[in-house]
Amino acid sequence: MDHLKDGTFKDENVKNENPILHNNDNTIDIGVEATTLPPISSKDRVLATADDMFQNLHNYITSEFELTLDDYKLLESMNNVTIEKYHDISSIAENITNGIEDLNKKYEQMLPKLEIIDKLDRKVSHLEKLTYAIDAYSKRLGKKAIQTTGETDRKPEAK
Repeated sequence: MDHLKDGTFKDENVKNENPILHNNDNTIDIGVEATTLPPISSKDRVLATADDMFQNLHNYITSEFELTLDDYKLLESMNNVTIEKYHDISSIAENITNGIEDLNKKYEQMLPKLEIIDKLDRKVSHLEKLTYAIDAYSKRLGKKAIQTTGETDRKPEAK
């Protein structure tokens, strides 16, 4: 197949029955004018274009790797912050646990004293009930005493 100056190709093996062929010289019309096609005969231009393509591909792949690397750096930073936060939370939880253990020990030390206070409270409540009972009894006795003294003051008259 030979390349012609007008942008068509000549192939000697192609017959004229093909609908894309025109003229009788077996040239193929590719639908693009020759002025828009770059000259293919320049080997340096092809190599420069290939180098440019590979450089662009290299830049693209490099930027993709850099983007992925930046994502991993961000994830690493987030993981480090998360680790620090969990360490802080763990320290707080440990301090709370130690505080609760201290409070439980103090409660156990105070428990015998609290039992004594409960016994005293029960005895005071019992004494209070007794006091109310004695008070009520003394009021009844006072009323009876008034009644009996009041009756003795009124002596019956002799007839």
